[in-house]
Amino acid sequence: MIHDVVIVGAGVAGAALAARLGRAGRRVVLLERDLRPPDLFVGELLQPGGARSLEALGLLGCVEGIDAQRTRGFAVIHGEEQRALAYPDATHGVRGRPVEGYAFHHGRFVARLREAATQAPGVELRCGTASELLRTGGTSDAPVSGVLYRDREGREQRVPAKVVVAADGRSSRLRRCVGAEPPARLSYSIGVLLRGIALPHPQHGHVFVTQPAPILGYQIGSDEVRLLVDVPGDLPGGRSDGLVQYLRTVTAPQLPEPLRGGLLATLDSGELPRVMPTYALAPRPVRWPGLVLLGDALNMRHPVTGGGMTVALNDVCLLAEALVAVAPDDGAATERAIARFYDARRPLALTIDGLAGALYEVFRADQPGLERMRAAMMRYWQLGGVAAAGPMALLSGLSPRPALLLLHYTAVALLGVGGSLVPVPGVHVGGAPDVRGAAQVAHAAYKTLEPQLRRALAH
Repeated sequence: MIHDVVIVGAGVAGAALAARLGRAGRRVVLLERDLRPPDLFVGELLQPGGARSLEALGLLGCVEGIDAQRTRGFAVIHGEEQRALAYPDATHGVRGRPVEGYAFHHGRFVARLREAATQAPGVELRCGTASELLRTGGTSDAPVSGVLYRDREGREQRVPAKVVVAADGRSSRLRRCVGAEPPARLSYSIGVLLRGIALPHPQHGHVFVTQPAPILGYQIGSDEVRLLVDVPGDLPGGRSDGLVQYLRTVTAPQLPEPLRGGLLATLDSGELPRVMPTYALAPRPVRWPGLVLLGDALNMRHPVTGGGMTVALNDVCLLAEALVAVAPDDGAATERAIARFYDARRPLALTIDGLAGALYEVFRADQPGLERMRAAMMRYWQLGGVAAAGPMALLSGLSPRPALLLLHYTAVALLGVGGSLVPVPGVHVGGAPDVRGAAQVAHAAYKTLEPQLRRALAH
């Protein structure tokens, strides 16, 4: 039997796509190497744009019954200075609902998505590890015609399919099978779970601007807070005692109470921190007949904006819409639909990727120009109005407009330059115009955003 679609990877993107295609009458095999709920500390914040996509897929109920916490904005804390920014007003909402995202345990959310997928007609969930792509004619450059995998007993199995969707994550084997570009490691993320602690701003995601890099904080349960400590470069002292010592001596002193005490109490309990690398992967589409890349197999960025699942679920909506609009047996129409999907996903992906890349560089500022950019950014948000609502519309995934990102970033840079040349409260304090400082800000702004612009022009 030749299936309409085989999806490799039953994570957020793969399971959501299987549920949507199954409900549309497609015959789908969803292949996953481990059917237990994933025990990961990434993918725990769903921005409002992602919630909107989840609702469009008919899967918003998957955030129910898992102790998911509503988020209504983002807070940035830099020492004594704090900015709590709300998501855009209700005009961006869906069917009158407030604009909100959700934070939760990743594994619980994925388990609900898999349940929804298996309940959809035409979806078959199999346990196995994909080893290679099947190809029409057997040559390495031939169109993809299915997947070869090993089941739990180690037996080799074949799944013929008209379309293969590689949703097998950041270490995607199928991406490597077609020679796609590997991801670039950005840093390491140390995950710590705090219990009985509340974040400073309820119903907000948090960024703590610390050195050498920012710390993220989410309320992922009614009594649980996730801290993600970013470490550029190599891990300090290995993965056990060295990490604990780093968290005690470098991280904890930079956190406000009660988070500082909560972190130290967790370390005292003997619960070891967990580590995962963070990656960036430019969204270069793989134009290979019969194959589509999806989720982290296609595109990754630093998690500072919490935008990964938002991009992935938007991709699921677009890909499902494209595939459902054509007959499964029409190969030429299917390839045109896949090409439309790759084009349609670019605005949101480029916006979130560019925002994440720029914010990460500014938040881990260790140069005078970037420090001034950070001060200007905090001042810009303080202005309120469009200066706060615009960036939050970008971060929330509700405004997929790279040009809007460039507009606001330029405004921040101009504020930083101006603050060095004329007295602007909160940016420049008295004295003669600081021409050198203005030049540092301009240079830092260009160096921070230039890679994002180059990526946009390339794709």
